[in-house]
Amino acid sequence: MNPILSRYVGFALVALIAGVGGGMLAVKEKTANSSANPPSGTVVAIPAQPFPGQGVPAVRAIPAVPVNQEKESKVSPAIKDAIPTGGGAYAPQIPQRGYLFANQPAIVTGSNFANKNNDILWDGKAIATHVSAYDTGDNGMGLYFTVPSDAPVGSVHTISVKTPLGTSNTISTKIVEYLRNRPSFIGISPYIGSTGTKVAVDITGPDSPYPSVSANFYLSVMVPASTIKTGAVGWVHTFVPGALETSMLSPNGGISYFTIPKEVIYCPSSLSITAEWAAQGLCPLASPDTRVKLGVGSYHAYVFYEFKFANSTFSGMTTPYSAIFSDGPWNTWYDVLTISN
Repeated sequence: MNPILSRYVGFALVALIAGVGGGMLAVKEKTANSSANPPSGTVVAIPAQPFPGQGVPAVRAIPAVPVNQEKESKVSPAIKDAIPTGGGAYAPQIPQRGYLFANQPAIVTGSNFANKNNDILWDGKAIATHVSAYDTGDNGMGLYFTVPSDAPVGSVHTISVKTPLGTSNTISTKIVEYLRNRPSFIGISPYIGSTGTKVAVDITGPDSPYPSVSANFYLSVMVPASTIKTGAVGWVHTFVPGALETSMLSPNGGISYFTIPKEVIYCPSSLSITAEWAAQGLCPLASPDTRVKLGVGSYHAYVFYEFKFANSTFSGMTTPYSAIFSDGPWNTWYDVLTISN
């Protein structure tokens, strides 16, 4: 056969196969999309950071596979837990469980749920009926629902599940505050200076529908581990003494300040995150509150935040803006502090 003709025949076969395959994929996709799906909104997991205590997703991602039991359970349902499933709400560090967010999606996990005829009872009254059950892997079965919007923060409520075969046990949950956005660290300016220089810190957020009791920011700089313990390798977090000087921030951002110090603190016991590190044995180079001299050189900077609400506490490290969007200074802002003398 003519080589050119063979090539065209080959292209035609590829196009035919792709068309058939694409048609089959479209049919499968349409069929899958026509089935009941749980509410979307699982928050994307936060990228792991090079320090302990971070890299935790806002909420646990739970797989959602519809239950299709040939023979449904013949016993009453049993509840294990009720867990937030996202919706743009970041989970607190305290409490770690037993909480939900008002007007946000959640899931009740347990066993012996019906395929479709499940009613979720909130304080004894049905807030969702004929709910389909989903296979949630290690958690067993799950029922998705939305927490009532009029549930005030601090209030405690009961949850149970009713099926044609009976009503489950009852568990309690507390409504707590949440963050819609966590703070972001744009950079510091000027990012080159000597000891005693006053430096601005550009921070955006946080955003929450609830007022906080307190909001504090702390600047961390990475120093060589060998400056703390002879022979140690790598870099470790230290902290500028005291909280940043700041005014109340809005989701649009705000400016805080610190003065370049002569010394920084390794594992300060006054901060919740480093106190937790110390308790877990994650401050191995020296005892908490060890002071370290800052010499001439460059140090990567981070911002640690700690927000306290009446019923929840949020804390963690921000990811610098330049680490995400650029490899160098952004306008006059940068996440590397250089001490000139």
